[in-house]
Amino acid sequence: MHASWSPLAGSASKSSNSSSWIANYAALEATGVLPASSPRLPADLSEALQRELRGAASEGGPLRTLRFHDAVRASVDGEPLLRTVGPLATLFAASLGSEQLCRSSSSRAALRSGSGATYAGGGLSGGGQFAGLSAAAGAVGCSLLRILGEKPDKRAWLYTLAAELTPAGVVAVLDRCQMSDNTRRLDNGEARTPGGVFSQEAKRFTRARGRAAQPVDLPRLRPYQRDVVGMVLSSWGLRLTDELLRGEDGGGVAGGAAATTAAAAPTPAQLRARYQAMARDWSGNWLVMSPTGSGKTRMFVEITRAVADDVQQTRGRGALVLVLVPRVLLTQQQADAFGSAGLPDTHVQCFSSDNQLTPAAWEKAVEARSAGRRTTTVLVCTPDSYKNLLLVAHPRGLLREAPTQVDLLVLDEAHHCHDDHAYARIVDVLVAPAPAMRLLGVTASPAGDEDMDELANKMSDLLGSLRAELHVVDERLPDVAAVLATPTAKAVRVQRRPVDWRLADALRLCSVDVALDIGDALSSAAVADGRAADARAALLESLGDIAAVAEAAAGGPANRAQANYITSLLGKAEELVEDAGVEGVLPFLARKAAALCRQQCSVGNSSGGDVALRVSDLVKNIMGRGGSGPGLLTACAGPSGEWAAEVVRDCFQSGVAQEGRTFPKLWALIQYLSEEYGSRECFHGIVFVKTRQAVFHLADVMRRSGQLQFLQVYELVGHNDASKKRGALPVEPDRHGRGMSDAEQQEILRLFKAPGRKVLVATSAAEEGLDVPSCEFVVRYNAAITGIQLLQSRGRARMRVSQFVCILQEHTLDERMDSRSALQVANMASYALNRAAQQQQMP
Repeated sequence: MHASWSPLAGSASKSSNSSSWIANYAALEATGVLPASSPRLPADLSEALQRELRGAASEGGPLRTLRFHDAVRASVDGEPLLRTVGPLATLFAASLGSEQLCRSSSSRAALRSGSGATYAGGGLSGGGQFAGLSAAAGAVGCSLLRILGEKPDKRAWLYTLAAELTPAGVVAVLDRCQMSDNTRRLDNGEARTPGGVFSQEAKRFTRARGRAAQPVDLPRLRPYQRDVVGMVLSSWGLRLTDELLRGEDGGGVAGGAAATTAAAAPTPAQLRARYQAMARDWSGNWLVMSPTGSGKTRMFVEITRAVADDVQQTRGRGALVLVLVPRVLLTQQQADAFGSAGLPDTHVQCFSSDNQLTPAAWEKAVEARSAGRRTTTVLVCTPDSYKNLLLVAHPRGLLREAPTQVDLLVLDEAHHCHDDHAYARIVDVLVAPAPAMRLLGVTASPAGDEDMDELANKMSDLLGSLRAELHVVDERLPDVAAVLATPTAKAVRVQRRPVDWRLADALRLCSVDVALDIGDALSSAAVADGRAADARAALLESLGDIAAVAEAAAGGPANRAQANYITSLLGKAEELVEDAGVEGVLPFLARKAAALCRQQCSVGNSSGGDVALRVSDLVKNIMGRGGSGPGLLTACAGPSGEWAAEVVRDCFQSGVAQEGRTFPKLWALIQYLSEEYGSRECFHGIVFVKTRQAVFHLADVMRRSGQLQFLQVYELVGHNDASKKRGALPVEPDRHGRGMSDAEQQEILRLFKAPGRKVLVATSAAEEGLDVPSCEFVVRYNAAITGIQLLQSRGRARMRVSQFVCILQEHTLDERMDSRSALQVANMASYALNRAAQQQQMP
């Protein structure tokens, strides 16, 4: 093979590097998956990609993946040794190169390039490294790269930080670094790099800058919110807040939802008596079920105000309030709500995976509440952040002391408190040892089940774990109904294409074949090591659960680890068929297979204890160049594979989409968006899909669609912990499987919320609690799995006139899940109405 056509070329660079995809393709030839080509092919492929990248930058319009495919196909057809595998070679090369093209227009690329983010204004009064600077974010990022001594691959990250901080902020953060007490990592105690310290101090600076902003007036409590707040406070024996004692016009005492305008304004004593009657002599914890969009945050902010005031008045110190939210995106949103409340002598902080709650931060919060300082601290955390603090960072001390240090525990989206969720573990740690600690849980969807008796059991279990009483906000009340969005529901049903059925069947067969291959390899390895030769038989017994085979291969040397990874890829590919069809699955597997083959080249021969099976053998079998089966591409391309070239070409369609050549779900989405919003000047909507792979694929194909060029499309996925679970041979990073950092999620959400014609394509990371008041449509690209998921995703449509659309494939799991989740929602609504009726009957 020609020297410049090496599979290890550019191995030190990240996968986004322009030479990396060429090296991945070279690895397919080096491992025998594809025949060898001439030395001119890499140059032809690189030039074709650069041509399309230049065109996209200068001309705009849809991503030109189809033109790139056609150029790749022409280059492949010109290689004599590749003509027999032309469609397969084209699939590999076009998939690898098109990924670079799509990345260049992704949300993450926009963030990291600092596009649109420039600094205005003149010099800096403080002098320092950036005195007098008036430049783009990139210039500051380059300077930071030099000052901090970071590697070039950190440049994009520093661009993003610089864009957020502004030059004055960069100077302030650099000054803070000189005095930082956060110079060691929490997880392993190792010293942070200068860039790591800068990152931590930038987060602290940003939070402090946000707190310094003038608080805005919170909306007044509505009647039903007054009822909830007053009931909870009265049951806990706390003083009613001034907000409760004022009328809705701010001029006098007012009642709640049951008060009449004709009646005289009740006195504080009458209000307390009424609220105590609502509490039904209960003095413990509360779980409040209130519809999405009803202002649950406003309720628990007001309850926090009363708790903090009581602790200061009766105990002579500040309160410590712990607010747990299930999603990273909600940490800042809820922290902002507290910051806007103007709570006196209150310090608000938020913590998540990017900004872990450290023992030092916890101890500062505890110290701040001491009698001498009397500062109330509100910590808004993801449950994993707090659980890690309890169980990893400082287990003995905090497990013993934390239950007595927390004055109020708020569980946002409290329905997560079950089984092994972090909510349940934290509640066990904090509530059981400290029955006097107050707990407030809020949710719109406490539980779900198709059977009413089972639903009642789940509710009983949830209330038992929280040691709480349930209060339901009745959505039928006029003052509740007046604020709720009522999205019009619409179901769009599409047929699943025969080609997608064939692909799904072929993927299941491939999974079994790979499991058998792994079983044979493990059995041979056992014999070679002098152990029992029964491995294959034992594995065959468990073939009903392919995961057992993968588990047997996991955690070992390189070949075993790669074979195990192949099994997980096939599972993800089968799941992706539902949201992306052939057009999404084949390029996804092609990219992953090429990266694995490149790793095989870097590892070399198998080591002692490894299996002889090579990942390239599995790739050949899966894609159709070995083994007994026809391979996935052939399975999609007709009995003899005669349509293979057209199937591959359809994977890279761009421009004006045509119904007959477009995945049916995508076509339904294109039709809906172009017909409903093509002529609108400003709108926001969210499209929910099931997996990260589907998020990036759908966002890419939307950008490739000529009909959707009026849209700004953003992707959003949750944080990724997979890096901690990889084996000895980590797989090359791929945006389709990687998560987003907390900062990336928050920044994408900020960009999405700004005015424009915007669509957010997201996983369940954006399903719960996300408040985008201008969101007027939600599309579920597949059915909700549970009633809770259905209710929460529908609740993201916040405008009064809005739409909720489900795109369902007929005769698939989509239809069954849609019926199941709808029944669960109906059952929970019936349960809530019965409970609300009981509340009204009580004195």
